[in-house]
Amino acid sequence: MKKYMVCIPTLNRVESQPTFGCMPESHLENVKLVSHKDEVNAYATRWGKKYILSCPAKGIAPTRQWIMENAKAKYIIMFDDDMTFNIRTGEGVKIIKAKPKEVGDMIDLLIDWLDGGFVHVGVSARQSNHQIEKEFIEIGRMSNAYGFNVKEFHKAGAAFRLQFMEDFDVTLTLLRAGLPNRVTYKYAWGQMASGAKGGCSSYRNDETQKAAAFALKKLHPFVVSVVKKTSAKPWGGFKSATRFDVNIGWKKAFKSKLEKGKGLGRFL
Repeated sequence: MKKYMVCIPTLNRVESQPTFGCMPESHLENVKLVSHKDEVNAYATRWGKKYILSCPAKGIAPTRQWIMENAKAKYIIMFDDDMTFNIRTGEGVKIIKAKPKEVGDMIDLLIDWLDGGFVHVGVSARQSNHQIEKEFIEIGRMSNAYGFNVKEFHKAGAAFRLQFMEDFDVTLTLLRAGLPNRVTYKYAWGQMASGAKGGCSSYRNDETQKAAAFALKKLHPFVVSVVKKTSAKPWGGFKSATRFDVNIGWKKAFKSKLEKGKGLGRFL
């Protein structure tokens, strides 16, 4: 079993792999593009068979869950497939594009935190990175770029079970189990515009987004509120620029207790 694997779930993006392109050579032996079995030959031809894992599941949450159950590693680092990375190199909150070595340092930092006892760790989003001047925070939002101690993830009863907002659900489940996370603000991830062709945009729309928001609230009723948010233009697959979304009390979740037998439910 490897100490860690960097897994990149990917769908309908054979020709475009920004995240994979950011991976440093020093870490490539532990990097896998996780492709649905129907596309695996195309990915293997384009990017190299040794970097591909064939997954029978389809959809982002089932694919993430398959990774957590089948990737043979103590730690799993998971990145979306359309990412770029940034780093703070001086004082203040200004960020610049991270070089491959610096991306490697970011991965090493996440592994160090997992070695230090954290069960879940993450990377800040670029659009909100400037809001926090600290190099990291504990007990906060993380999505799209994160890592887990696999054994402790399962021990806590966490699972990727919602069609969307699945990473919020996992974070809340682990926080409510009394397990703090740590999120780096020295580094940040960015990506193509929400709704870009491929990935979950292939099947996400107004109705499925709304269903996920209310499903998340049902699972974590005292820390999640459903709201409407408006973007500059509709996401791919959406009819309107206004969508159902959520506000989450991360610290409140950590302070709360997950009732025995409740909150985890069955897969939706």
